[in-house]
Amino acid sequence: MRDYEALIIVVPEVGEEGLQQTAARLTSFVTDSGGTVQVLRSLGRRTLAYRIGSYQEGIYVLMHFSAPPSAIDALKTELRLFQQVIRFLILRLEEGVALKEEAMEERYASRRGEVALEEGAALETTVTEATAAEAQETGEEAVAEVSSAVEDQAGQEAAADSPEPVPEPSAPEGGNDDAE
Repeated sequence: MRDYEALIIVVPEVGEEGLQQTAARLTSFVTDSGGTVQVLRSLGRRTLAYRIGSYQEGIYVLMHFSAPPSAIDALKTELRLFQQVIRFLILRLEEGVALKEEAMEERYASRRGEVALEEGAALETTVTEATAAEAQETGEEAVAEVSSAVEDQAGQEAAADSPEPVPEPSAPEGGNDDAE
């Protein structure tokens, strides 16, 4: 038996009960063909990159399973005929690459921007220290900018209080035609 990963996009109208029935149908098909399902998880409703038929959204379902290679063609045929499935992709995982539940959890959590608890504490400390140092530098720069702006404004107000000299009118360059 080989390890596989399947990503299945289900129509968004199925609802929670329909999604459970779809999952049960997929699980029973794999087990009936001599395989086992390690992970079956809904990744939630997502907007599709492009419209597929009349669907703009779909519910993504991830399944990790082991099955004999002969069962994969039958599973593909079953998924093509299953009306609640918009699209699917089945990948064979290399030997020794079969993901455990914990590794998968970390993998998908990192894609969602979440961090595992052990890493989270160290990361939070690092981010807090970096943010504090940045804030101190930014604060010093802001104080310098404000004091510079105040000095500029004070200089402009002082210049506005003193009268500016009015330039004297100059004679036209071409000469004076009235002087004959």
